[in-house]
Amino acid sequence: MRFMRWAAPIALLLADCGEPVAPVPGEATPPTPCEEVIEGCSARRLGNVVLRGEATDGALGSIDGLGASGVIGFDDALRAAQANDFRGEAKTVRVALGSADAAELRWGSGGERLFYAVQWGGVRLPIYGPPGADRQPDFGTWATVLDAKTGDFVVCEF
Repeated sequence: MRFMRWAAPIALLLADCGEPVAPVPGEATPPTPCEEVIEGCSARRLGNVVLRGEATDGALGSIDGLGASGVIGFDDALRAAQANDFRGEAKTVRVALGSADAAELRWGSGGERLFYAVQWGGVRLPIYGPPGADRQPDFGTWATVLDAKTGDFVVCEF
């Protein structure tokens, strides 16, 4: 009788939750220090991020409903960013997995796809303006965006 009292509410709760989202490899483990992934990297490695629900980060949104099977790992994304767009002066580095409409952002074709953003914090950003303008250096975050399944370089943004 006890089982019957709890069975219906649990069934309703499970029906409301939709399909469970599979964990991304490495999502639940602390990130490997940058110097163990990239020789000569002194940036402090911040926690890996997987965007879910309403979460966004720059141009990236939630991975919910896309399935993350076949994505490269967080450390592999960091290595790929190093090979394409390493910011050796970075004070921090964080790897985020999210989704974006590739065609809308001109990041390729295929509609909504998964991307990693490797965010190098505390780097000197490019200075724009007329020649000879007295501009002070600006520091901030530089993001290297990669295809999450291949590790191919897509774009860099700040």
